[in-house]
Amino acid sequence: MSLNKKKGLSFIIFAVLFQAAALVSIKFASIGIQSFKLKSIGLFILALLCLFGQALLWQQALKIYDLFWTYLWNSLIYPILIVFGVLFFNETVKINTIIGLLFIVSGVIVINLKKND
Repeated sequence: MSLNKKKGLSFIIFAVLFQAAALVSIKFASIGIQSFKLKSIGLFILALLCLFGQALLWQQALKIYDLFWTYLWNSLIYPILIVFGVLFFNETVKINTIIGLLFIVSGVIVINLKKND
């Protein structure tokens, strides 16, 4: 893999992490919004900043990779959000969730098996 492709892959990974951080911030903000605290407004602003960072990184990745291939990696957000949901919000994970995630991740792997650079 060329240096440019490695750089593009790092753009994708960080873009997905920024998107996950934005969604977690929105969840935290929505929990506190009932009393309309300043903290909730700050979390919404943090989410917007994360989405802005995600958009910039995604733009750079799209310069290097095809649209279809780049968006395949966006499906990695699902396992990340499940982990964050369990860690931060005490959410439960059911067996059908795990099975669905395995299908999603397997699909990304299968599609990328014969990827030509």
